[in-house]
Amino acid sequence: MMTLQKDFEGGLKVFSNIRITDTQIRVVNDNVFEVAGAWKGTLATANGPVETSGFWIDVMRCDGDGWKARFSSYNTAAAQ
Repeated sequence: MMTLQKDFEGGLKVFSNIRITDTQIRVVNDNVFEVAGAWKGTLATANGPVETSGFWIDVMRCDGDGWKARFSSYNTAAAQ
């Protein structure tokens, strides 16, 4: 999961302390699997840091030389 964490940190410079967990892995067939989980982090805002969280899912496919993401999505959970 470190690669995914680096991708998030590199693309979203306003976030820090990102924690990513994978909670479900489902094999679709020999060439496709889904992995999903939750994420948490600190968002830098004009009013100071805000703890935020959400969920994510990736669909991975084996294409010749390795696994590649074919679908990737995440959301932000409502504040509690």
